[in-house]
Amino acid sequence: MIVAHSILQNFGLLCLGALMMLLLTRHVDILVTGQLRNLVFGLILGVISVVVVASPIFGPHGSTFDTRAAPLALAGYFAGPVGGVVAASLAAIARYEVGGPYMISGILSVFIYAAAGAVFAAISRRRNRRRQGFLGFVVLAVVSTLASLPAFFVNQPFQDGLAILSDFWPIILVSNVGGIPLLGLTIEFLLEISDERDRYQIGLQTSALARQSARIGVWTHDLSSGQVTWDSVQHEVMGLPPGSFEGTHEAFISRIVPADRPRVEEELRAAEAASAPFQLQFQIMTPDGELRHIRGHGHFVGTDGSTAPARMIGVNFDVTREHELQAQVELNSAALDSAVCGVIIAEAKDDHPIVYVNSAFTAITGYTSRETLGRNCRFLNKGLGDQPELEVIRRSLARGMPCTVTLSNRRKNGSTFWNTLNLSPIRDRNGTITHFIGVQEDVTEQVTARQVIAEGRDQLEAILAATPDAILTVDSRQRITSFNDAAVRLFGWRRDEIIGRSIHELVPVGARKTHVDLVRNYIADPHSVPGPMSALRIVQARRKNGSSFPALISLARYQVGGEPMVTATAHDMSEIVQANEELQRLSDRLRDQLEEAYRANEAKDHFLAHMSHELRTPLNAIIGFSELITSLGMEKLGPARADEYVGDIKRSGEHLLSLINEILDLSRLKAGQVEATIAPVEAQALLEEALTTIAPTLVKKSIGAMTDVRETGPILCDRRLTLQCLLNLLSNAAKFSPEGSRVTARVFHQDNGTCIAIEDQGSGVPDDILERVGEPFLRHDDPLTSNGEGSGLGLAITKSLVETQNGRLRIANGANGGTVATIWLPSRDRVRNGENNSLEVC
Repeated sequence: MIVAHSILQNFGLLCLGALMMLLLTRHVDILVTGQLRNLVFGLILGVISVVVVASPIFGPHGSTFDTRAAPLALAGYFAGPVGGVVAASLAAIARYEVGGPYMISGILSVFIYAAAGAVFAAISRRRNRRRQGFLGFVVLAVVSTLASLPAFFVNQPFQDGLAILSDFWPIILVSNVGGIPLLGLTIEFLLEISDERDRYQIGLQTSALARQSARIGVWTHDLSSGQVTWDSVQHEVMGLPPGSFEGTHEAFISRIVPADRPRVEEELRAAEAASAPFQLQFQIMTPDGELRHIRGHGHFVGTDGSTAPARMIGVNFDVTREHELQAQVELNSAALDSAVCGVIIAEAKDDHPIVYVNSAFTAITGYTSRETLGRNCRFLNKGLGDQPELEVIRRSLARGMPCTVTLSNRRKNGSTFWNTLNLSPIRDRNGTITHFIGVQEDVTEQVTARQVIAEGRDQLEAILAATPDAILTVDSRQRITSFNDAAVRLFGWRRDEIIGRSIHELVPVGARKTHVDLVRNYIADPHSVPGPMSALRIVQARRKNGSSFPALISLARYQVGGEPMVTATAHDMSEIVQANEELQRLSDRLRDQLEEAYRANEAKDHFLAHMSHELRTPLNAIIGFSELITSLGMEKLGPARADEYVGDIKRSGEHLLSLINEILDLSRLKAGQVEATIAPVEAQALLEEALTTIAPTLVKKSIGAMTDVRETGPILCDRRLTLQCLLNLLSNAAKFSPEGSRVTARVFHQDNGTCIAIEDQGSGVPDDILERVGEPFLRHDDPLTSNGEGSGLGLAITKSLVETQNGRLRIANGANGGTVATIWLPSRDRVRNGENNSLEVC
């Protein structure tokens, strides 16, 4: 009954360990990857093995049994050799503490179990078995049990080992076959949870990337609390930096242009009253002055116990580009319909059917759009013979080349007319011709009267009407004499307002003097040739409302009646300039990101190199002393030497655990997972607590301690974090101070803050190391005062803890030798303002 009760107790402890792993993974993501994962697994399973080893089943001849095989074999299986050694080392320490005549056999068995698990894992990987089932873990239990049998005969008579096995082999087999599958299936379950969590995170990231590419922002509005939440894409759509939105409905409404606010609020109230899905169209003005068009979709979900909805959710689209394209289409359509020339658009395939004609075309030909669409243009010259111009048109269509011809056509009423046709191909983004556009101009009167002169005049008028660039003429007195429609749109002046005014009205005030001289010289020079106005090509022009914009101005000089005239062409370069500026910003951002990535990669390589060295040292000690104990045995080794080696193993394990804790502390600090709670703290009490804690170290080296706390009042700091900083600095001071010296702690005001200075009487810090103080794993071992211990993380952690409180850590060599480490903590105002923090060295 006692044995059965002990077995059940061991199983209960394994179940409790499995439950602890399950609860831990619900709050902390321990299922990380790589060697860190193996170390974490080894530590967890090692702790479980320590618990079960401490609750043994006592057998004959002073032997003990427990369910240590489960956590140890699984440590080797899941965490490999590294995790297996870590877990076995912890279990070996626990078995050593239990004692007994079979202590060496027990310690040997823990490493056998871990090795069996590692070998079984290697075989499973070669057979491509990613997960083990119940039967697989039963096989592992049997293999581990058989592999541990020789340990029963180590350091004891063969007959005693055989007697123990004959009495307890059923208990051993049942314990292992029950314990290993129980704990193994639990760990498999945890790994499956980790895989599912990874797949979920990948899904979230994929969704966010898709929404960002489509510029679709997601928002929620809690109607009970009034809290409005935006995702990062919604911030981007609204032109705000991530996290800068105030989170209220009023803040959202304030982003909408004033003209749209009443309508949007009314539509939202109506939708809320009906609890119905809704759509919104509104404009916003971003902080940098950009006007954007937004389309929103939303609906109501949940109730608060009544008929009223509890929450709104929805998405917002940035449709600015869509509005711009629609406006451009409408503008182009209006321009085509208002043109005096007939416009024909035909497809570039098959028989070139007409797909569009404007109102001028129907007026010229007498054919309506319905009578024209779908037909080839040849119906207009039916019965007029094979004119040479028709062959030119056919060649241009076949080659995809533009052409201009003047030919005779027939109206619907049968009358003929002369028209000039400008035919051009229309290409898509890939350069493929999709349509041809023909601009038809009736030149019957010009051909009849003065065909050559009239044709040239009409073509000029057509060009001026169709060109997108502003064109104006200036006389010798620099007075504007003509102003085309594009110029009206570009400069904002009506034609009747600007005709007769000086050209200087279109030039910014600050540039007028230079402009006057340039134009005067250009007009006066009879050899002036057409070209850009300035060597810079892009100059600043001025609109009627006083705003300026970059423009490309070209000039051409000619004479009318002996008087020099100038034709000026202005092209708005705003989009090109903005595109260049955006390209420059993107280039600068890419350069900064590349530099940041390079620095991060260097920091990663530096950290991994130091961490691997620091972790390898205690592990090598554990493995080396374990091999000595195993190979020599207790009889050759002797109790004293065995105690010494086991003690070394324990100290190495404790050092390894301390190093891992420091690495995890530094990692949490760098990740911003440590928050400071700033409150007033009495400086004297804080120093006394730190000195009391470090007192054994000071007494051991006969080092005196002195405090100098001036009238500073309470310190504004996080008590726990600041105490840890002081302990780290005092420990360093004691480490590098000679015996019989003194450590001094001072508190005083400086730079609108409070300083805590720790001063020792050691040899100081070399200049080449002083510049790097605060880097992880950086150590300075003084052969006269230091014992070589320490991970090199103390000052790095202290620096991060001080920076968490918006403070600074200053390391300097004293004027009379020694080192002075000073913590500067800001006053209340500077804490509130969050002023900069840094590490200073002198």
